[in-house]
Amino acid sequence: MRAIPRTATKAPRGRRGSGVAALAAAGAALLLIFLAAALEARSFEPGASLPDPAVAGVSVSERAAAHPPGGRERFPDPPRALYVYVAVRGLPAGEGLSARVERSGRSSLLGALLGGGGIVVRRDGRPHLAGDGEGVSGIVRFELRGAGGRPLPAGNYTVSVFREGGDRPSAVRRFVVGRP
Repeated sequence: MRAIPRTATKAPRGRRGSGVAALAAAGAALLLIFLAAALEARSFEPGASLPDPAVAGVSVSERAAAHPPGGRERFPDPPRALYVYVAVRGLPAGEGLSARVERSGRSSLLGALLGGGGIVVRRDGRPHLAGDGEGVSGIVRFELRGAGGRPLPAGNYTVSVFREGGDRPSAVRRFVVGRP
């Protein structure tokens, strides 16, 4: 009998340590991704947040109009384009607005690999602004389109409006497209 084990010999057959550990780690990673996606979908609340006093309101519509039509928070069928209307009051003259959009929700792996989730944001037309003694007031409209002319992919959308040169959002609007 030896007090020190022999380590120079091969491991006995039937030992599956590294393969089982790798499979368990991959399963745990997939479970974490699934749970994170499920929690994100449940915590998403449509609506608006307006921390900037110069932004009077943000609405989203499928119609392009000079003045904002009644905004919606849910669009059951993915449209080809959505319009974001930002009402400003007392915005300092010379300051502009920009918008960024983020989408979360389910998407297929194949669609993500082929680049099917692209969204294009651009300022739509000339802003309808008028100057007064306290700055400019009116409507700025942004257009959201699916890349390549495709309808917007289903998901939870967050549009953040920024004053040009600023890094904190002036307004945030959340809405749902399709059935994520």
